Amino acid sequence: MATAVATKRQFSISLKILLVSLCFSLPIVVLAYFVVDNIDQNSRIAELEASGDAYQTPLEALLRDTMEHQRLVHHCPEGVDCKSLLAGLELNVTNSLDALKRVDQQYGTQLEFTPDGLAKRKRQLATVENLEESWGKVTAAVSTATTPLPEDIDAKYDDVNTVINTMITHLGDTSTLILDPELDTYYTMDITLLALPQNQNRIEHIIADARTAYSHETFTVDDRMTLAADAALLQTSDIDRVTGDVQTALNENKNEYHDAVASFQKKVPLLSKEWSEANAKLVALTKELSTAEKPPVSFDAYTEVAVKARESAFKFWEGVTPENDNLFKLRVDSYTKHRNVALLWSAVALLFSCFIAFLVTRSMIRPLNKLTLTLKPGATLLAGSVKQIGEASKQGVQDAVTTSIICEELTAHADDMRETAQNLEVLVFGRIVNPD
Repeated sequence: MATAVATKRQFSISLKILLVSLCFSLPIVVLAYFVVDNIDQNSRIAELEASGDAYQTPLEALLRDTMEHQRLVHHCPEGVDCKSLLAGLELNVTNSLDALKRVDQQYGTQLEFTPDGLAKRKRQLATVENLEESWGKVTAAVSTATTPLPEDIDAKYDDVNTVINTMITHLGDTSTLILDPELDTYYTMDITLLALPQNQNRIEHIIADARTAYSHETFTVDDRMTLAADAALLQTSDIDRVTGDVQTALNENKNEYHDAVASFQKKVPLLSKEWSEANAKLVALTKELSTAEKPPVSFDAYTEVAVKARESAFKFWEGVTPENDNLFKLRVDSYTKHRNVALLWSAVALLFSCFIAFLVTRSMIRPLNKLTLTLKPGATLLAGSVKQIGEASKQGVQDAVTTSIICEELTAHADDMRETAQNLEVLVFGRIVNPD
């Protein structure tokens, strides 16, 4: 008998209902996972973009100081202690290289400043070590230089400049700054990652072109054409571009992640105005040079205007980059909030579904338990009544009283069985299917 019971043993109906509930709860868990993972990916992109800005900071400092070093090596303005200035610039470069090493240790791997990451993009020379080595060649050449300067001195500076600009390009690609999905930060990124470094390099080339023109007794046709081209590019490719970027960034600053940021709305236009005015002066003066055979101003006066324009570009970069980082932070905060809300509502949905499953299970199990307890005694009573009838039949005894009692018991049991069957029908079908 024990064996028969054992072979019929199976999951209880409450356990089966629980398993069904878990199966229907599984999609909620899976959906919550993918929603949260998507939010976290977007958050990581914004954080990676901020890492790109952090990596670019010492590179901008290096670009500024190496350019100024090259300018002073070629021409020392009258009344200026260039020896002290050059020593100070070299110290600045050393400090910036140390800062670059620190950010490379912190962000270099995730920004793919690794042998594999650089080789994949044919940028194997864009390393801190190569930049330091290239700068060492410059300082060594300058320290031993006589008048005139070595013919390859500009080539050595160009090597340094090329490494810096390649590293800026690389961090723009790998930090996803170049693919920023929001318009305010995208156009601000265009300013900090592309337009301003281009402007900084262009002004350095303009200074070099002017130095060549001033080396002639009178400006040649080629000199004037070069200066005219420089002025046109400075206006269209730099000033007009940045002005458009700034206006779009300001217009799009209010978005789904935050309202218009007060510091961004105030600081960026001021920095842009100062930069554009300084560059506009350089454009006007360069145009004037391009139409004259004899320079209307001295080279020192011209370079003073150019240096101010270049310095305003670095000042613009230093001021607008923290504002862009703040927008990244606000976006990350918004993603974090959305993720927490998604997790909260997923947990609520899961708990609610479990609670409903519990109520449904209890509403079914309690009646079934009662029915089970009703059927079992009835089955015992029926078996006893059948046994009494069988014994009476064998003995040939026709006891009317006994028979009447047995019939009453069977009738009562039949009523109980009928009521139990109806209860089962209501429990299973929600109504009585076979009414009497």
